[in-house]
Amino acid sequence: MNQLPLEDRLDALECHFTWDLDPSQSKLYRLRDNLEDIGTEEGYSWLGHIYNLQGYVHYKLGLTDDAQRFFSMAAEAFRQMRNTVSDEGPWLVINYGNLAWLHYKREEQAESRAYLSQVDRLINEYPSPSEIYAEKAWTLMHFGADEGSRLLNISREPSGCSRTWWSGTPATP
Repeated sequence: MNQLPLEDRLDALECHFTWDLDPSQSKLYRLRDNLEDIGTEEGYSWLGHIYNLQGYVHYKLGLTDDAQRFFSMAAEAFRQMRNTVSDEGPWLVINYGNLAWLHYKREEQAESRAYLSQVDRLINEYPSPSEIYAEKAWTLMHFGADEGSRLLNISREPSGCSRTWWSGTPATP
């Protein structure tokens, strides 16, 4: 995969940038406001996923610095929830994919490639992580009824996936 052109490698990622999410401006503003209202208390089990989606929404609104900040906050939230100081874990695949795309869109090729390398490393260590399917389903739910048929394609609960993903609402601490 490393031999492919950069954009082809990015297109192959599973992340918000490749999930064909194309909401209207008004939907983006509603999503942004709703995500801010969900809560950001420390220990909140969905915080990293909320920050990932907020980062993507801010990117789509043209606020790339805010997007970068939210993607960084997502990585930190995942580390805190897992009580780990390392970058290891399948929960970071989507986050690093988002960061690879963001840097690519900002014409920061070296940074984009660095995050692609991180994604490759994680995928090699954790092939087909259920966290990807769960976060994708959760994201599609936030984009509304239009995404219902796409949800059916990923509706089977992947083995090893936390039950909180499939309840339809975030679990509280």
